[in-house]
Amino acid sequence: ADYSAIEARVLMWFCGEDKAVQMFKEGKDIYVDMAQKIGQGAPRQLGKQAILACGYGMGSSKFQATCKTYKIEVSEDLATKAVGSYRSAYPKVVRTWYDQERAAIHAVSKGGNVTCGKVTWEKRGDFLWCRLPSGRELAYHKPVIKTKEDGYGGQVSLSYMTTDSVTKKYMRKDTYGGKIVENIIQATARDILATALLDAERNKYAPVMHVHDEIVVEVPEGFGSVEEFEKIICAVPAWAKGCPISAEAWRGKRYKK
Repeated sequence: ADYSAIEARVLMWFCGEDKAVQMFKEGKDIYVDMAQKIGQGAPRQLGKQAILACGYGMGSSKFQATCKTYKIEVSEDLATKAVGSYRSAYPKVVRTWYDQERAAIHAVSKGGNVTCGKVTWEKRGDFLWCRLPSGRELAYHKPVIKTKEDGYGGQVSLSYMTTDSVTKKYMRKDTYGGKIVENIIQATARDILATALLDAERNKYAPVMHVHDEIVVEVPEGFGSVEEFEKIICAVPAWAKGCPISAEAWRGKRYKK
């Protein structure tokens, strides 16, 4: 079984975009709705890309390039319209980018616990910690606040030490609101999947692996059902109450994509 647009669903729930959450719960096509908001005859596929790609602060140039990788040709004007339409349609998502960045910076510069929405930030020792809705924490090593004196023209930014995904070197990297929210949402989606793996095992659906947002279990022939399996992995934990999770499963003799 694989989850349906789990990041977009968790994002809308986390940010309090209740209309979008309700659309997901009712099974309405949020991609078509987004395409209609973009206008100019935008196809459903463009609406889908906007919902899946624009949640973390992506700009129009990057959106245009992302669409191209999916063989969707988008003009510069239409890309700008799509990004702007997403942000207009989901202002609480946009607000969350800035709120979380401010909360993280405040925790580093002022200390103490800073609760922002469904997470809490705290600087302890060499780490900035973000306590997720599940209670698990994300750690940002050696956080530093850069201000005007560092040549940032009055802007304040947050950086921390991490391993570069390309060079594999441990180095300092800047972060920002959209990226911080991406970290939170992906971690929260992971926690939902981890809970589902345990629930599946307790119900004798033995997990053998998971691939991104897909769970693969092995059961005896004739055991259980696809519908029961879907129900088990879509039962969200108490800390994610209201999150509109959905999954689609199939049964076969071997794994395939």
